[in-house]
Amino acid sequence: APLPVLASIDATASVDEPAEALAWRPCEGPKGAQCAEIQVSGRDTGDWTIPVMRLPATGKRIGVLFTNPGGPGISGVGYLRNWGDTLARLRVSYDVVSFDPPGMGGSVPAATCLSEAQKAAIRDQPSAPRGRAERQKAYQLARLIGDACESLLGAALANVSTVNAAAVMDAIRAALGERRISYLGFSYGTLLGTVYAERYPDRTWRFVLDGAMDPALDYDRVRRDQAVALDKATRRFSKDCPQHRNCPLTGDPAQDMRTLADFVDALDEKPYRHNGKELSGLRALNLIQSSMYYPPYGWRVLRGVLGPALMDGNLKPFLRAAYSPDNMVNPADPEYLSVVCEDLATTRDPSVIPRKARHWAELAPLNGASRAWSTAPCATWPTRQPALPAQLDAAGSGPILVIGTTYDPATPVKWAKGLSAMLDNSYYLEWQGDGHLAYDGDRGGPCVTRVVDTFLLKGVRPAQETICRAV
Repeated sequence: APLPVLASIDATASVDEPAEALAWRPCEGPKGAQCAEIQVSGRDTGDWTIPVMRLPATGKRIGVLFTNPGGPGISGVGYLRNWGDTLARLRVSYDVVSFDPPGMGGSVPAATCLSEAQKAAIRDQPSAPRGRAERQKAYQLARLIGDACESLLGAALANVSTVNAAAVMDAIRAALGERRISYLGFSYGTLLGTVYAERYPDRTWRFVLDGAMDPALDYDRVRRDQAVALDKATRRFSKDCPQHRNCPLTGDPAQDMRTLADFVDALDEKPYRHNGKELSGLRALNLIQSSMYYPPYGWRVLRGVLGPALMDGNLKPFLRAAYSPDNMVNPADPEYLSVVCEDLATTRDPSVIPRKARHWAELAPLNGASRAWSTAPCATWPTRQPALPAQLDAAGSGPILVIGTTYDPATPVKWAKGLSAMLDNSYYLEWQGDGHLAYDGDRGGPCVTRVVDTFLLKGVRPAQETICRAV
């Protein structure tokens, strides 16, 4: 079903204004890091205790820069704690601030809904179920996630959404005493930034959205587009592979995609088990997907474990990588699902998924069926707010820089183009590179870095349709 088109998001609804400023204390992280908590309560947020981190400006301060690392479900506080030094250039002029959105990270309550055994059961499945018994198990495990989150969070589950996170971000702005904020959002963080700019346009200054999501899409379209983008990225991995000595592939994308599909299918039929761990077809495919996010590192990891697996039948290196942080794609992620299943319109009929899987497999032979089945938890999710409006133009906002990466496997470049066209005051930058995100970690090279830094630090707006070529 198409997304409902709503007139606007209610810009008057917000959390109660905090009575006093945040009580900062020194905390673990980059030099000078400060932490605090804010209590929020409101009709569109529920009641939460939200952790906040600030990295005070190291030079002449021009304002506050909020940042969100994406997910949804990634801790903003954890991101600054571990990666805040990568924002040192921006920190010269900004207080850099991040927080854990409702239900995420250290927020109280938090959507930590599943036990380790439940997570393992979800990940130890075939990449896509075949046969009645496997389908029934997939349905049961999908429903388990929503039921477990409802049991843990109760009524609060309905308040784990991007609209609520935007209201919390505005409460933090108010507690900081700032009239307006700048913002740097990555991946899902671009949706949070877009919703904030729509609700509070007069409180925005300079916004950067890297790896943009398109609010016009429902969840089926999101997952289908990702399946196609992941297949495209894997074909590019195949073409690059023979340039390296440890390549186990031919460099012919058609042949190599069949090889990878056969590898996953074999694990679907007979998972590999060693030392109490299981390498299922789903875990193997998730590692292949994850490796597309951050080349050249991810491509190097995948080559290193595919070689022993395909050439020698040695699956131990692949098993180790599948249980490591290199395997980022996680179907047993209640924090992620708690947000997207509230935010995005999706079918409420799980019985259509097998037909959808067959169709998506035609569009994306390696990833299509698995991505279709990944929509099952939202089809049975126990709570549902109205879907986000299909059109968010953020009329009256400050300038917004939207960044797309040409071969992005997670947020396809056409999403960034769609969002930029939708926003009233946007500027579009495209990096013609591989992987997920462009500015994060300076992956897009000096061209992207220069455009973003001069925009955030000096207010210099790039020419429309600026292109940064991969080096």
